[in-house]
Amino acid sequence: MTKTSFREPNGSAAVVRGMAVSAEWVSRAKADRSFLNYHRLWREIGSTDPQAAGAAQVSLAWLGNVTLEPLARYVTVGCLAEGVNPSTYEAPYGQHAQELLDGSSALYQFSPNLAILMLDQTELLAERTPAGLERGVSLIQSFIASFEKHSRGMLLIHNLPVPTRSALHNLEQRDEHGEVRLTRRFNEALAALCQTSSRAFVIDLESRLAEFGKRAAIDVRMNHIGRLPFAIDFLPVLADEYLGYVKAARGLNRKCLVLDADNTLWGGIVGEDGIAGIALGPTAPGNAFVAFQRLLLAYYQRGVILALNSRNNPSDLFEVLDSHPHQVLTREHFAAVRVNWQSKSDNIAEIAKELNIGLDSMVFVDDDPVNRADVQRRHPDVLVVDLPRDPSGYPQSLLALNDWFALWLTEEDRRRGELYAAARRRIEAESSSGSGEDYLRKLGLHVTLAPIDDFGLARASQLCLRTNQFNATTRRYTEADIRRLRALPEWILVSATLRDRFGDSGMIGLCFVELISDIATIDTMLMSCRALGRGVEDALVRKALAIAASRGARRCRAEIRFTLKNAPIRPYYRDRGFTLESSEQDGERWVADLSDLRIAVPDYLEIDAQALAGVGDAHTIGS
Repeated sequence: MTKTSFREPNGSAAVVRGMAVSAEWVSRAKADRSFLNYHRLWREIGSTDPQAAGAAQVSLAWLGNVTLEPLARYVTVGCLAEGVNPSTYEAPYGQHAQELLDGSSALYQFSPNLAILMLDQTELLAERTPAGLERGVSLIQSFIASFEKHSRGMLLIHNLPVPTRSALHNLEQRDEHGEVRLTRRFNEALAALCQTSSRAFVIDLESRLAEFGKRAAIDVRMNHIGRLPFAIDFLPVLADEYLGYVKAARGLNRKCLVLDADNTLWGGIVGEDGIAGIALGPTAPGNAFVAFQRLLLAYYQRGVILALNSRNNPSDLFEVLDSHPHQVLTREHFAAVRVNWQSKSDNIAEIAKELNIGLDSMVFVDDDPVNRADVQRRHPDVLVVDLPRDPSGYPQSLLALNDWFALWLTEEDRRRGELYAAARRRIEAESSSGSGEDYLRKLGLHVTLAPIDDFGLARASQLCLRTNQFNATTRRYTEADIRRLRALPEWILVSATLRDRFGDSGMIGLCFVELISDIATIDTMLMSCRALGRGVEDALVRKALAIAASRGARRCRAEIRFTLKNAPIRPYYRDRGFTLESSEQDGERWVADLSDLRIAVPDYLEIDAQALAGVGDAHTIGS
């Protein structure tokens, strides 16, 4: 392990790899997120007791015409505290244009997952005129185009702080070429450029400064002395934005909100106060709870799973959900419901099992600090939100988290609540059915196996980034990666979508195979947790290998890369007749002769592979 080392911005870059920290170090990082504490922790990186094998990896590049070293240090510590092992490249100060525009530069040799670009007005609006604005926008456009051409990573670009005062004073708003208007127009143009790019994103510096307070956040003196424009106290706020993208890029963002009811969704205790006595309505204090529920509905509509965890009488609680005139969320918005008198911690474990998600995907929201402490003690992977005493502050407690970042919003995201509601109905149907196979036959399962078209790129990448449990290699492919692989003749990319009598689950599985000579290597094989146990994974792998066989493959290789979460997939190749080729601490490699391979597909699956017609017949693989 090598200790991280950054250089002052004097024309030489720093590349950092292979950092290790102790469990005690991580605890200190989580207990105090101040910049000064993180600076102390940064100096200690490289201690013994490294993180467990299987930790996510991320490569970060820093570029700009301001001093980025303190931010880079903070983010390095923040990554390690989140279980992500970062490699870092810091470009020489002010050399961002050369690095971004030269395809052979050290930046592209480093091949970052995330490149962070911060430029100030001296470069982007050096001439405060419409022509100067156009030149600044054109410069950014050239950076994005070059980065997309030479890199498969993502480019994070800061927008500009809008000045609070200018020399025009009161005439600023009357002059269309005023500094404030030009800055806002630049930010709008930057947003438009990133909107049309799948790999360029805006770091909304202006909003974070406005939220924190520009007078407190901007250090004019330090900017003049050392090109460090921000006060120390603001650096963690900005670093949180980067860490949000790191989590999204490595599939570590949260996806389920587990909610208490009394004094969380409404004021008061419905079992004591009755439905008419709880605080929920257009006037205070009930309007604060209505506002919170509206935010929760917005999370639901963007794909966050909602679950209810309440110690209550079910009849009292469901009366509020079904009948209260100001209740925003209904029982149909909740993918899982636990209304009983057992501990919140036990309920959370059951909810995670029912939804087939990890505890580290969950966020727990409860007004009671005793319940919060118990859940945090028994389930340390669950993110427990410390709600303020005043319910008007509840929304900000969620909005301040960087665990909700996403790289895009797919149709499956918008329908996730509906998908989990359908899953709940399936569970109810299964409990009233006979054998498991009888239940699966009654579902009317229809699988479509197809190539990945342009409309499916975002969802396919999302599956690569976010699927953890049934994911053989956890290779985190972006849209650009998948588009590139799709164009290579030696690659076979097959997707699986699923529907049944309860609804359409959308794209739920992927299998990527690389064909070299007569060997088909399964590079990626994954399945969404909500579709496991129905045999779809077998239909998917069988079809992908059949295509490879039709193109001359005789043997198959497959890999399991061990992670902290993918235990469910580890027996897969063993149980399908593959032979273990090698076993190491971080994974296994399997081989098989395609002529001998037996991958059985259940006969209750109706399979449509017309989109792959002519490129392979599943019966070329043993049945």
